[in-house]
Formats: sequence, structure tokens, C-alpha cells
Amino acid sequence: MTLVGMVTRQIHRKAYNPIGLFKTKCRPKTAKVTTKLVWLMLEFYESIAKGDILSLPINSHVQIPKSIMKNFSHLQIEKNEKNQPVKMEYVYFLDLSDQTIKKESIKKLDTVFGYYSQDTEEFLRDYVEGPVGDLMKNARLFHQGKTSPLTFDVNAMKNYICYALLRSQLVLNEVNRPSATKELLEALGHNSTITHEKILMHPEALAGAFDNFSANTFENNTDVEFVVPRNCTYYTHYRDGNLMWVAPFSPKGAFVLVENGKSLVEKGVFHTDDSKLIEQMNVHALQCELTVNRRFIVASRERELEMLTHFAS
Repeated sequence: MTLVGMVTRQIHRKAYNPIGLFKTKCRPKTAKVTTKLVWLMLEFYESIAKGDILSLPINSHVQIPKSIMKNFSHLQIEKNEKNQPVKMEYVYFLDLSDQTIKKESIKKLDTVFGYYSQDTEEFLRDYVEGPVGDLMKNARLFHQGKTSPLTFDVNAMKNYICYALLRSQLVLNEVNRPSATKELLEALGHNSTITHEKILMHPEALAGAFDNFSANTFENNTDVEFVVPRNCTYYTHYRDGNLMWVAPFSPKGAFVLVENGKSLVEKGVFHTDDSKLIEQMNVHALQCELTVNRRFIVASRERELEMLTHFAS
């Protein structure tokens, strides 16, 4: 079972299945991610374990990038330690640990001090989060009518979704499940725990992921806004049954990867004026997050989160 396949299967088993606009009866043909990830970790264990990886002394965002949350944020004026007014960026989020709506700074939400090393932070910045920033800019200019046709780096979109999945709690739990190999390493006095840091050191584990998927954007023209899970992405099925991975990047826009290697719409752009469709997609985002992390859902306002609270328990 591949990592993306494993995540898809878990969500497929537990996901909310709305009737109507989405079909959810077919089992997805999952993307091909190598099954050797755990063995890669163990094979390179000795070289990795010779010295602890130095952690960057900052609050690392574990999974959802600050650049994504920024698009859902609002400004709030606060006083700093010198009693000077400063602008702070906050988002609303549904905390799935207690099903309450809260507010937090995008500099603090989903951060752990020194979670990633400096090398990993730079890798994520240059290879994942930087390129997805360019994608967001291109999509925004296109939807504003300032550029045509829409152009984007398909590999950058796939990398963003792949690495979001690899940074999930579900993947971390799966690669650290008890096994004979892990027991042997521990018996020999080695720490066999595999961290996100170690997982992200092996991008070759993503070889072939989403080969049979085309990249698109989804324009939301309704009065209901997209929410984004801590997992960054979730999957559903489009009207004809095609598997579709969705990665919201703003309240009005999302990146999508669609199965079967061909665009379903002209110019690679989905758009909808159906608010019920967006509501259903938001429920899929919630159900995915409940399965993968069970942490939180981000939104630019409380309204969309209030609509999800009765699905969260």
C-alpha cells in the first residue's frame, strides 16, 4: 500500500458521502508513491543517526504553510512589548479537539519550536512553498483577468500536495507502527523513531506520485467560502466519478489534481456558482482532517466554521 494510497483508503472508509453533486461509490485508483519509504528510512538510518540533526531555532510550521493561512487572514492591531501598535495577521479555526471556533496568529498556529532543521526549512521554502506561491500569484492574476491563458507549474502543484500528505500525522503514525525491523533496532540500542524530518529527507519516495492526474484550478464564485484543513488537501469525486484532490489556497480559489490525465474543463479551470457544492467540499475537507490529523480547519470568517461544527463530533 502506497502512502497516498493509504491516506486515500483511510479517508474513503470514513469520509462523509454527500448525495448529489459528487459520486463516492467507486474506489479510487490511487497515485503511485513508492512503498519503500519506511525501508529508505531504515536503510539510511545509520548515516542519519551518527549525529542529531540540528533544529532551526524558530517556530516551524509543521504542515500548513504560513503563506496559505495568510490568504485566509485578517489584520488586527495590537501593542508590542514596547507598547507600540503593530499589525498582526489572524485566522479563525475550528479546533477539532474540542469543536470550538478560535482565533490565532498565522505566525503561531501549527508551529513547533525547532521542529525542522535549517536544511529542511530551506528545502520546503525553495522546493515546495516558494513554487506554490508563484502558482497562487498566477491563479490570482488569471481570475482577475490580468493574464491569459492560465499558466502554472504542474510539478509544483503536485509537489505541494504530495509534501502536504507526507507532513501529516497519519503518515507519521503509519511509518512508526510496530514492526520486526523497528524492534530489532531498538533491541540493538538504536532509536528507531522516524520523524517528519527524516521522511522529508527522501523526496525519491514521491517518485511517480499523481502521474495520471492533470492540474487545474477551481474558482469559487459563491457566497460560501472555501475552508482549508491543516492537512492542506483533501479528496473527493467529481460528477463523473473522477478522483479529485483539492488544495484550497484562498477563500475563493483552490488547486485541484484530477484523475485520468486530462482536463475536464476548458483552459483547465473549474468554476461554480453553486454554494451547495462549496458547502459539500468544505465537509469533505473536515472529514479528511478528522481522519488524517484531527487538528483544525482554517477559514477567513466564522460563518463557514459554524456550518461545520455539527459534522465535527
